[in-house]
Amino acid sequence: MKPTMRPDILTPLFGSVRTLAGIGPKLAETLGKLLDAPEGEEARVVDLLFHLPVGVIDRSQQPGIAASAEGQIVTLKVRIDRHAAPPRGNRRIPYRVFAHDHTGEIGLVFFHVKGDYLEKTLPVGAALYVSGTVEWFNGRPTMVHPDYIVGEEDFATLPLIEPVYPMTAKLAHIQGSVVLRAVISKDGAIENLAVVSGHPMLVKAAIDAVSQWRYRPYMLNGDPYEVETQVTVNFVLN
Repeated sequence: MKPTMRPDILTPLFGSVRTLAGIGPKLAETLGKLLDAPEGEEARVVDLLFHLPVGVIDRSQQPGIAASAEGQIVTLKVRIDRHAAPPRGNRRIPYRVFAHDHTGEIGLVFFHVKGDYLEKTLPVGAALYVSGTVEWFNGRPTMVHPDYIVGEEDFATLPLIEPVYPMTAKLAHIQGSVVLRAVISKDGAIENLAVVSGHPMLVKAAIDAVSQWRYRPYMLNGDPYEVETQVTVNFVLN
């Protein structure tokens, strides 16, 4: 049996990523690391095409403490009960803040954070929203260094859908803002997203996230109206 010949139209897909506009030797080397190219070889265009999409971080799940699954990113409305500071001088033991909701108790765990800062941020008796990854140890839920802690009045500022920083952009040390123009529909959904400005490597992640955002509808005399708005998504390297 004769070997199957690859159609000429597919040949460019098996060439180096350097054949793509805007990709030079340095970025090609970075993409080779990301896409696990064989040692001494550059990544191919086809490798880039089959690289997994960036996706989003979804913080919209609010199952309550008891129903939060291991490893799940959740947002919880809790009331702060008490602080448990580590022994003075022992930095290996974390600072713990215990809180509850109507389903149970959770421990918020912090390493190398000053107690006075936590007492101000998480005052006993306060009702707050915390968002982060839940882990279970010996049947008890914990959240290590919550990603967000906001009061009830600031809940609307908490980004329930966040873009994942594209790995290709991160490896290439690309950061900056993506500015999008959008229409907020009468039911608060995002429509007609258009790119105003932003680096091409960051645009898709921003669009994936913003397209899932929900707003309170703009009301005028008791009726909802469509409004045009501009959204800025910032990507900052740590």
